[in-house]
Amino acid sequence: MASLVCGRQAIPIYWRLLEKQGCSNLSEQIHVIDIVQPLFADYRLIVLGDREFCSVKLAEALRRRKIGYWLRLRKTATIEFNQQIQLPLWQTGLRPKIGFYWAGVKVTKAQGFGVFNVAAK
Repeated sequence: MASLVCGRQAIPIYWRLLEKQGCSNLSEQIHVIDIVQPLFADYRLIVLGDREFCSVKLAEALRRRKIGYWLRLRKTATIEFNQQIQLPLWQTGLRPKIGFYWAGVKVTKAQGFGVFNVAAK
């Protein structure tokens, strides 16, 4: 689903019903973006995605399209701080009322690492 955010309200502008149970896949997510992006060519687009959308390939596709993104990571996502230190997010010390910001770290070992800025709270 794509929504237009006005103040504190989000108005759905495009969605697709999946002919299956479960989550959308990368091609379905890109399809929605390809439909919506031309409609807002004069505006800055930002994708806010929950854990269904935490994919290095999706982030790379958004980056190529010059679309900003905030994607929620699973707690099992691996963060590579340097070649010697790779930790799942849940082992970084993150807990309620504690926040972190890591610039230029690599994320998610399983799908191949991509370089991101990670904000956690």
